[in-house]
Amino acid sequence: MTTARKGTDETDWNHLSHIDWSAYEGDDEPAEPSGYGRLIALCLLSLCALFALVVVGMRIDGVTLWERYATPAKTVNASASCFDGLYLGVPVGRAVRLRPDLALSPVTGGELAGTYEAAGVRHIVAFLDGEHGRKAYRFRTLRRVDRAGERAYVDALVAVHGKPVSSGCSNPVYAPGRICRNTWVIDGGISVEIVGRAVSAPNGGEIVELTATFVDLYLEGLKRHAAGAIS
Repeated sequence: MTTARKGTDETDWNHLSHIDWSAYEGDDEPAEPSGYGRLIALCLLSLCALFALVVVGMRIDGVTLWERYATPAKTVNASASCFDGLYLGVPVGRAVRLRPDLALSPVTGGELAGTYEAAGVRHIVAFLDGEHGRKAYRFRTLRRVDRAGERAYVDALVAVHGKPVSSGCSNPVYAPGRICRNTWVIDGGISVEIVGRAVSAPNGGEIVELTATFVDLYLEGLKRHAAGAIS
């Protein structure tokens, strides 16, 4: 005689052994997402991608997040890219904050020109148009020095960037004195041109009007490309 199995509460559970539990058991395979669910997931992914593109393309101080964090930074050094607080590639909004004395004026093609003076040196900076972020793509500095000062300036560039790609002096008939010109193309795609023009000083001696021009060739290329597309 079989004795009924009982739990600790003296309840008889044998009647449960005759129930078919397959109807109550879950399926081992996960359910396939419905077509509606896949459509919702695809829409959400598309919205996330669109949001990411908008955020990455936002300009802050004329610079997109992609340009700020994904574009390799150019080599910046005191002799080539820094001009009393400013530098090649600086957006105009940041430039004004760094140099409150920067005087801006519009020029052709939607560009801006800025001027300021520091330590007796006049700086002229050209900014691209708004479509290209209004970044500084050209700096020109003007100063007056003696012959030794001109040589020291050129020697400082030679010490950092090596010999110029072209160098020479002449005495053109249209100029009252000697003109010397030295040019480099340095790291970061920056062209440098130093022009020294000898002029007579008020005391009868000779001084040199030294003009240094630094151009970011990549940014200048954006300007030329846009002009070519319009024409």
